[in-house]
Amino acid sequence: MLLKAQKVMTTKNGNKYHLQDCRYAKSDASATDVKDALAKKYVACDVCKPPTKPDSDGKQCSAKTKDGGRCSRMTSSKNGKCWQHSN
Repeated sequence: MLLKAQKVMTTKNGNKYHLQDCRYAKSDASATDVKDALAKKYVACDVCKPPTKPDSDGKQCSAKTKDGGRCSRMTSSKNGKCWQHSN
C-alpha cells in the first residue's frame, strides 16, 4: 500500500513536525501533510524522524508496534520495514 501524503503533527508554538506517536507531538498538535509542513517552514523532528520529502513513493512499514497497530513510518527498503524495525 502506497501512502502518497503521510500525515504529520505540528504545534502552534514549535518549528518542527512529528510523527503522531512522537513524544514531542503534544496534545495541542494538529495533523497536516508533509508538503504543507515544509511549505510553512517546519523542519523534521530529530527524535521521531518523520519523512522529509512530500509524496514519497515509499511504502508504509510492515512491522507492528508494541500496542499491536501497524507502524506509521514510511520506508523504501527492500525488506518493507523502517529504520526502527529493520534490526
